[in-house]
Amino acid sequence: MIHCREAIREKERKKRGKKRGMGDKMWKRNKTVVGDSRKNTKNDREDTKEHVEDRGRRGSQYTADISVEDELYYEEEKSGCNDSPLSESEFLHALNSKVSICQDTILTLKELKHSKCLNKFDNMANHLEWMLTDIHRLCLDQFGASNMKKYAKPNYSHSGLFGGESVDSKSFDSNDLENFHDALEELAETQNKYEEEKVLISRKKKSHEKSPNELVKISSDNCQIWNSELSRDGLPVPKPKVSTNIFRILKDCIGKDLGHFAVPVYFNEPISMLQRVCEPMQNDFLLSKASCQETPELRMVYYAAFCIAQYAGSHERLSKPFNPILGETFEFATPKWKFIAEQVSHHPPISACHVIHEDYSFWTNTHVKSKFWGKSIEFKPLGVTKFKINSTEEVLTCTRPSTYLHGFLIGHKYLDHNGEMKITMDSPSFSETPSVKIKFHKLGLFGNLQKIGKISGEVYDSLGRKVYEIFGNCTREINYKSVKSDCDSIKLWEFPQQPENWDENYRFTDFTLKLNMLTEEMKEHLPPTDSRFRLDQAYLEKGDLEKAGEEKFRLEEKQRRRRKRHQKEKFIPKPLYFVEDPDSVNDDFASYIYKGGYWNHKNTKKWDHLPDLFGPDSLEL
Repeated sequence: MIHCREAIREKERKKRGKKRGMGDKMWKRNKTVVGDSRKNTKNDREDTKEHVEDRGRRGSQYTADISVEDELYYEEEKSGCNDSPLSESEFLHALNSKVSICQDTILTLKELKHSKCLNKFDNMANHLEWMLTDIHRLCLDQFGASNMKKYAKPNYSHSGLFGGESVDSKSFDSNDLENFHDALEELAETQNKYEEEKVLISRKKKSHEKSPNELVKISSDNCQIWNSELSRDGLPVPKPKVSTNIFRILKDCIGKDLGHFAVPVYFNEPISMLQRVCEPMQNDFLLSKASCQETPELRMVYYAAFCIAQYAGSHERLSKPFNPILGETFEFATPKWKFIAEQVSHHPPISACHVIHEDYSFWTNTHVKSKFWGKSIEFKPLGVTKFKINSTEEVLTCTRPSTYLHGFLIGHKYLDHNGEMKITMDSPSFSETPSVKIKFHKLGLFGNLQKIGKISGEVYDSLGRKVYEIFGNCTREINYKSVKSDCDSIKLWEFPQQPENWDENYRFTDFTLKLNMLTEEMKEHLPPTDSRFRLDQAYLEKGDLEKAGEEKFRLEEKQRRRRKRHQKEKFIPKPLYFVEDPDSVNDDFASYIYKGGYWNHKNTKKWDHLPDLFGPDSLEL
């Protein structure tokens, strides 16, 4: 038995040394384990202790790097018995604990229902059990029954788990040593793997409970499709070439009831406003970078770049998105983040959205007031966008500049963003926080359209001192540099090259082309209020202006009838997944924040509470 145990230890040392790339010398110990005092150095013992303690900090009960003997050395050092020989009873006790862990692993596997691994670990447990029986018998021969009475073999038979027979004791030879060590290493690695999986399942169960952030990741059972993984080269047909001057609009108004006049469908692009507010998330990497910066000033820099980049490609994107129906929703899911938007108000029209990410959350309200200035129309955004960093609990708030439409009567039509963008920070750690001011330069009456989109700005620290400069063009690239050093500027963002048929696709980016995609598989998982189910948008994608106009008019008339019915019944519809923010910083209109519930409903596919927005008129009550 002495030679058997010595062989086991020598095998452990060699395997440890090879696995860690440290050689046999690093882990070599005195081969005469019984009868001679150990000659291990203090460094060896400290190394073992460090690894055992590190294993405990990782929360792993057994790992492949720590052997049975390592644990016994550490126990000896704690008890002050550094020079005492390792007793057979202690070695047997360590083997008993290994078998116990194997039993726990089998129970874990059975709970997780990994049927493919059950037989494998059942055999491993049997192997350890009969080895334990054989070593126990040899220990009795070596020490005698009286000395081994308190270490009597515990009953670890697991035949009751799988209904099988217990395995008889077999002879113990050198081949079993290798199988034993391989089994322990594989057991340790797989134990860690399935312990992590068990924790993950526990977290998923807890995340199903109602909370402001709900799930960070969507259940793979109900959300098999990531919208970000879908792609298409373009729309089914190119954008119809239709004259959109004011005189044609007046011609279309002849003989019609102006009280029910709607903007002609050829002024629209085949997405709704709810989908439009999702477009800034194509630059989500800027939010991820902002959330991991070390200083609040740098976090402001990257968030400012995100807010500026949403204007990319917009100066000649003149088609307007469809107005959402009250109660209409839109979702977009990626492996990193989830987006949900809802039309929360019809008069005035307000769209609210919320993004969930494991590192941050982002939400905004879209409400625009328009003014006619004779030669241009001003669109002033009243809503604010907010970005919360989970690690620091900082909330960054952005107010946006106005947008002007030029040449809508005569001349070349284009959009020009003009004014000041302000970003402030609310931090629980600091009373004084940094701020950002970005100026969107006006093009001018005879300006070159190639220079449109110029921006410049500064980032100020908590004391009001300028620390960074931001400059560039929102249509091409954004850069920043420190005012305290002579280092070159750093590029934050660059607008990607667009295909040649960009204009034929309403100047949609690759990301925007995914927003209105609707596959047969997606129909099973989306609520009936999702914007993708709007037929007027689908007809416009296919270039059928007549059907698109008819469907658009039908949906608007259906909404009017529903509103009259609500007025008659004195019923005030409320948002489904958003609620008014009592701490809104803007008093011009109500601001809305996400209250939760959407992703829980999606996981259970319970949409009975949703109104019928796009169905046939015959289904109306």
